[in-house]
Amino acid sequence: MPKDLYNWCWRQCNGASALLCGTPLSVGVKMNKKKLQILSSSHFFRAFPYNGMNGLVREDEYEGAEEWWATFERLQSFSVQYGTTLIPDDYECNPSFRQWIADIQSSLLHFIKGDPCELSIRQIELLVLIGFAADREKLPNLTRSDILWLRKLAELKRYQHMFGDCQVSQDFPLLHQWVAEQKNLFKLVRMGKEGLMQHWRLVLLLDAGVDFFAGDCCPNAVTLDELKEFAFLASTSPNSWRFDRSDDLSNQCEIIAKFEKMKRSNGHSLVLATDSRDVYSWFFERRSQLMERYIDQLVANPEGANCSFLLSLLSYFDDEGTGGL
Repeated sequence: MPKDLYNWCWRQCNGASALLCGTPLSVGVKMNKKKLQILSSSHFFRAFPYNGMNGLVREDEYEGAEEWWATFERLQSFSVQYGTTLIPDDYECNPSFRQWIADIQSSLLHFIKGDPCELSIRQIELLVLIGFAADREKLPNLTRSDILWLRKLAELKRYQHMFGDCQVSQDFPLLHQWVAEQKNLFKLVRMGKEGLMQHWRLVLLLDAGVDFFAGDCCPNAVTLDELKEFAFLASTSPNSWRFDRSDDLSNQCEIIAKFEKMKRSNGHSLVLATDSRDVYSWFFERRSQLMERYIDQLVANPEGANCSFLLSLLSYFDDEGTGGL
């Protein structure tokens, strides 16, 4: 690749990473939503990832990085000598050194919430390694897996803020794949396979706006009203739900009461098999009946049916293993 073209591609990746991942922006590089959409729609990021380990841009490649590493080495030497990264009040040092440490702690507090952080993955790993997080009660002692996961979450939240939802386009291939992996892990956890997704990660994904149910059933081709209607029916109070005559009414009422209690406690209506087997089975059946109702409506009125919506529901049934259609 010609040097000029390589430099241009590097600048686009640097700008995209700054816009979506919060990494430092190099001098002279400009990026905005419109440019990002043009690059993504032309499949630029499929050839030149801005957020991959093998991408054109390293996270630490920015002006001022040398100063950061020099200050880090000073903190590392302090931790080796005194066994801690906490600087005592009576320790003589430049005020800028204390401010640098305070800024690092603030950045990490943002990072653990899935918010943008200019620290690179390597920088965070080394800070954890010298005990920076372990020395501070407000910071968890992150693993490498946690750091990589939180970096992706921050990128997803920036994407959601910019484009309005978490239905990541395939034109952002690495982020699209990561979201799909989170949904697949959630599906496996819901089916009773433990240890695949930590609870705190699920909470952060929900807070970010990832739709684990309605989004799978209703692709982007479905109207917003249809999506809202499905989400409303699938997650609101089941008080008006009709019981089958064969059902034990007292048992159904007990399950509904447990479901309502879980909703109030968790703040959402998602049910895991590991939370409660009977509530999970009831909720699974209820959603299946709801989707059957949708399909009946679409089949009864084929001229007004949204074919992509119908196919999506059929696919969802197949993925859930319900069959019978």
